[in-house]
Amino acid sequence: MNKKLLIPLIFLCIILVAILVFYLNKEKIAVRFNDKGLKFSEQKDYSKAMVYYKRAFKLDNKNTGACLNIGKTYYQLEDYIQALEYIDKAQKLNNLLTEASFYRGMVKMKQGKYQESIQNFSITLYLDTAYWKAYYQRGIARANLGDYLGAVDDYKKAMIINRENVDIYLKSVEARSVLEDFRGAIKDYDKILALDKDNGEAYYNRGFLKMNLKDYLGAIKDFSQALIINSEYDDAVYRRGICYANISDYGPSINDFTKSIEKDYKLINSYYNRALSYIYNKQLNNAVSDLERLIKLDTKNVQAYYLMGIAKSMQQNFQASIKYYDKAIELDPHRAEYYFNRGVSRGNLKKHKEAIIDYDKAIELINNYADAYYSRGVSRINLNDYEGGCMDFRKAKGLGYKLADQQIAMYCQRY
Repeated sequence: MNKKLLIPLIFLCIILVAILVFYLNKEKIAVRFNDKGLKFSEQKDYSKAMVYYKRAFKLDNKNTGACLNIGKTYYQLEDYIQALEYIDKAQKLNNLLTEASFYRGMVKMKQGKYQESIQNFSITLYLDTAYWKAYYQRGIARANLGDYLGAVDDYKKAMIINRENVDIYLKSVEARSVLEDFRGAIKDYDKILALDKDNGEAYYNRGFLKMNLKDYLGAIKDFSQALIINSEYDDAVYRRGICYANISDYGPSINDFTKSIEKDYKLINSYYNRALSYIYNKQLNNAVSDLERLIKLDTKNVQAYYLMGIAKSMQQNFQASIKYYDKAIELDPHRAEYYFNRGVSRGNLKKHKEAIIDYDKAIELINNYADAYYSRGVSRINLNDYEGGCMDFRKAKGLGYKLADQQIAMYCQRY
């Protein structure tokens, strides 16, 4: 054979063998490309991962894994149209592919098509009842449609399969809170804290839920633990102060409101609540000082004027208390207790005609206002209107005001 022809022939044979070897091993090569893509996906380098997935699928267009991975990567890159295209292709290659229906559901979620996403997650769970992510995501979709009971049920199923995923419990808490199932939400936080005992936010949130259930001692304990974990948790200090006040432990409540004020946190509310604690603790001068500061900060704070009226009345400064009640009524003329308390101050100043006008207004606003009937009866007796006074005492008694019996016995034998 001509040597000049032999060399090209050998070279051609080598190429043909190489092509044959490549053809015979292209599925294995495709698997290697897909595996390399997976490594880049783990590093969240989705652009490079896509290159290898596409090479794998080009070599082997029946490689379901590579096809699905292309769809999943487009999902990560937020190209949802392309994602659906490849997810659908993967499912045509294998109609029992659970991840295909799952990721189609995920795409539909991103598109805001929650009902369609629920249908796809349900298909996933039909194929694999232990696919906890499908329960979890279906719960989120249901919550987005306002089906919080359905969401909680799905989160429960996800928890049974995966007991150590904090995100499931947090989503369950969200749904239970909307349903006002505070006890159920507390149980979810119990599980979160069993997994993460240093989760300050979980302690804080559980404390807030306990406040809603009026478990003030439990809330105080949780807020305190949150503060041990993070001493800068200002809201925990403030809310703990509220809890202490609700169990009439005014010393600690005053301390907590003072800390809030020092940090300039919820300043108006902190001054108001500290003033209220001071009043209950009979520290009236301190209460007045706080309320004066509060009124300077917020000249339209009707509750501050009303509380100042109470503080001044407790100091026996009835004329000053009337001035503050006047301001509260000016800002909000529809609160019966403002008129009632101004009437009490006027009565203490022997201004019984003016007091009666205030009691009339309070009764007009709240027809079954037993205190107002009783106090109006006192003012009427002081004006020698025994018949009117006794009518008021009897009305107060009928509304459950026990002190009225004494007045009826004293003044109303003839009326």
